[in-house]
Amino acid sequence: MIKKLHISVVLFIIYILFELVVKTVYARDCESDFQCNENDESYDICLQNKIDCIENKLGEINAEKTTLNSTISVFNGNINIQELQIRQRETEITKLEKEIGALGDRISGLSISLDRLTTLLVDRIRTQYKQRQSNPLELLLTSNSLSKFINQHRYLSLAGKQTADAMQRAQDQKVLYDEQKDIKTIKQDEIETKRYQLQLEQNNLVAQREAKKNLLDITQNNEKKYQSLLEESRKELAQILSAANTVIKDGNGIAVVQGEVIGTMGNSGFSSGPHLHFGVYRYSADKFSKDNWDWYYSNYINPLDKLRNQSITWDTGCSNDPSGQQSSGNGGWNWPMSNIRVTQNYGGNTCYNFKYGGKAHPAMDLVGIGDISVKAVADGVAYFCRNCLGDGGNGAFVFHEDNYMTLYWHLK
Repeated sequence: MIKKLHISVVLFIIYILFELVVKTVYARDCESDFQCNENDESYDICLQNKIDCIENKLGEINAEKTTLNSTISVFNGNINIQELQIRQRETEITKLEKEIGALGDRISGLSISLDRLTTLLVDRIRTQYKQRQSNPLELLLTSNSLSKFINQHRYLSLAGKQTADAMQRAQDQKVLYDEQKDIKTIKQDEIETKRYQLQLEQNNLVAQREAKKNLLDITQNNEKKYQSLLEESRKELAQILSAANTVIKDGNGIAVVQGEVIGTMGNSGFSSGPHLHFGVYRYSADKFSKDNWDWYYSNYINPLDKLRNQSITWDTGCSNDPSGQQSSGNGGWNWPMSNIRVTQNYGGNTCYNFKYGGKAHPAMDLVGIGDISVKAVADGVAYFCRNCLGDGGNGAFVFHEDNYMTLYWHLK
């Protein structure tokens, strides 16, 4: 029995070591397959091939069971991709800077050449004008011989042709000069776009690194803790979905007005702490009553687009979010609480998206400061879940005009 146990332990250790070695080699495949040299002409193509390779590997990792190690591998892969994209962008900018510099030199040369041609043309026209003041009869009479007259006449004809040629060259030079200036302007606009993209990518890299650090801090690099957080998020999602399909289909809506108290911020259901999970969707009550579908990750919009502008405290701990007291909101609805602290932002670039399998957080997590009464953000019809599933979850779904729905969850 003991011998069998020892064999099982050894096999388990071998399996773990095999997994670690495979994942390490797996992650390094793209590095060894594509060793890009920035002095090579195909440097940008090599970088893109390496990015494609890593993205393919990430797709394979995402298809595996979600573990802390696999999630960290995804973060590392995304960070690597972002670093490569930054190198791509920097290479493009350097190339454009050289092209703009060359264009500037070319334009300066064309400008000098054009000035010389213009001066030459003016002199020729002035000379030709003076010569044309003499008529052929006068030339004939003042010439010592017929031969001299013919030569003078030929000279005047040649001078006229040379003047016409100079005019054509000046015109061609002006066209080329204008074309080069236009190309330079286009390149300058392009480089500004590239610099803006570079700034966004650098910001995203900072956010990716911070999200990875946040993951390790929250989970304490512990698989059990990580799985517990994932399970909590899954249960919260299932609870909200079931509550909506229960109370909206089977319950009776109650008319509420903007600013009416519809609950109190709490910690009911599956929550890591007291807060209000507030979401905004484009749905009607009729849609819910007729269908039963996974609505949570569909038709959600940023709550800030509907909430009116006011000073809000941001405390998400994410560098890509606002921080401290900030003017927030672009709509006309009231905020659901009087004095608010934002603890998790809406969208796919928060520090906690790992809890949702990389999906967006389709809501904002809000904590009331002082008064924790939760109020309807606008007039509507409310459907309440007061432990409607028997699992302790409390919340409300309010339907407004123009097919908007607001979600309030974790109420007391």
